[in-house]
Amino acid sequence: MSAAIPSEALAASNGESLPLTAGHWQRWRRRLLRGCVGCLFAGLLLWCLHPWLLTRLGRSLIAGDSVRSVDVLLVLDGRPGYEFAEHLLSEGQAGQLLLFDKVHSRVVELGVLPTSIDLCRDLVEELHIPVRQVAELPGQMTHLDQLLDSALRHLGPEQTLAVVCSEWRSAYVRVKLSRAATRNHCTRPLLFLVDDPEADPENWWQTRHGIRLVCDQLMRCTSLRLAAETHDASPISAEQFRRAAVATHEAPPSE
Repeated sequence: MSAAIPSEALAASNGESLPLTAGHWQRWRRRLLRGCVGCLFAGLLLWCLHPWLLTRLGRSLIAGDSVRSVDVLLVLDGRPGYEFAEHLLSEGQAGQLLLFDKVHSRVVELGVLPTSIDLCRDLVEELHIPVRQVAELPGQMTHLDQLLDSALRHLGPEQTLAVVCSEWRSAYVRVKLSRAATRNHCTRPLLFLVDDPEADPENWWQTRHGIRLVCDQLMRCTSLRLAAETHDASPISAEQFRRAAVATHEAPPSE
């Protein structure tokens, strides 16, 4: 004698939806209540810890070396960096300052704006840095890898190089320095940091400038670490792209 089949099983086998009983509603209410309590607790914990977490996030982008005597300085970030370099040169903690030129944009070629090397020379003259302590790298630099390689090749035997940059760029630049040292079979250059007066690691999230800086550098560092190092595939500048596009447009059609 066959056993009786429950009506719920028959409804399920026929594709019919089962009615929600009081027990179902109670279980859903308990789950919803646990979820709301969990979200409230997580939000409260995050609100209490967010200054600490955001400070740690900002400090993760800062990776510099202690200041010590070096032979050659290379400045990446404007006037504050050159003022810091002038202080080291005057104190005898550095022997030479390297200047470099960036690839010329269209407005520079037309004479609307001065070249990067001219701006550097004017700044060096304004800071009264002796000419004998200044050297210039040849050529125009299109990207950071090329600049670091050129600076390392400029060094003499047993000479040491220190790169001066903003503290917010230091984690990104540090990775670039390590890779440049590996390519050129030398020790990693030192990294000296310059403070940014508009963004403090303790409260960077309170200013628009600080938020922009941290978000930009986080994306740069993440993409740099995730992507395989392909030095030959470095992105070209906007000016190189423009010239390539013009050359392609002006080229005669192939027969």
